Amino acid sequence: MFQTELYHMLLHILPSDEIIKVSSETASCDFRVNRKDTNKPSILFENKDYNRSVTTDEVIKFERDIQNQKTHGIFISQKTPITFKENFQVDIIKGFIHVYIPNAEYNTDKLKTAINIVDQLSNKLEIIQRQNGITENPQFSIDVEDLAELAEEYRTLGIQKIEILEFVKQNSKQLIDKLEAIQFPKIK
Repeated sequence: MFQTELYHMLLHILPSDEIIKVSSETASCDFRVNRKDTNKPSILFENKDYNRSVTTDEVIKFERDIQNQKTHGIFISQKTPITFKENFQVDIIKGFIHVYIPNAEYNTDKLKTAINIVDQLSNKLEIIQRQNGITENPQFSIDVEDLAELAEEYRTLGIQKIEILEFVKQNSKQLIDKLEAIQFPKIK
């Protein structure tokens, strides 16, 4: 059932992209999204809906799946933490982006933010990879430390974006509640 919920979230966020359930295939995560816009990368999604923390063994399996499929990935734990992973943690392993969302609670905004992180960071990563071997005349350079700082900035941006969205939603609800509480006792 939790796979169906994620599928519908992906369909809502990425309506023109190809969403394929690949959980029955070996070393391929739960879903693969191939993008209509060929400038955007394909992304694998691993989804966990446990009542316990996601273990390091499951993270290692996810990392292996990303390497085997040679694409970027997002690891989502709906109800619990992911061992040794922070909210929107970005790891770049052998040229592939791994984004982690613990305690996602089927929040579409969190999923959108993670997808945006992959989309934005993959563009930067492609430039670096071209510069380090494919392109003969690099226009600018970035080293591994700068890339790690960039990944951390994307993680921080993701957290701040979600905090602001939750603040706006909470305040909007309070305003609506106050408006609905306005009554005219004399009219009754």
